[in-house]
Amino acid sequence: MRQKGIWPTTATYGLLMEVMLTAGKYDMVHKVFEKMAKSGVSPNGLTYKALVQAFWREGKIHKALGTVGEMERRGIVGTASLYYEIARCLCSVGRCKEALLQV
Repeated sequence: MRQKGIWPTTATYGLLMEVMLTAGKYDMVHKVFEKMAKSGVSPNGLTYKALVQAFWREGKIHKALGTVGEMERRGIVGTASLYYEIARCLCSVGRCKEALLQV
């Protein structure tokens, strides 16, 4: 892409993160997110959702929740599906009451 003067957008990075997530390459989800940030492209609710899902699937519930907190501190509005994933994440480890507070 770059060789042709086409620069990746948030959507490009988000799609790549989704592909890596589906393939179970959670470390690559994190690397793509970091590369996006280093390249100056701003994340959005969908890229944060992919990051949260990667942390959840890795069993890193605390990091998943911290990522949502970071997103909100940056003023980024999460999608309904992101909060659905957080609720599922919390309920999967028996924290359903806490999940209700996220809504």
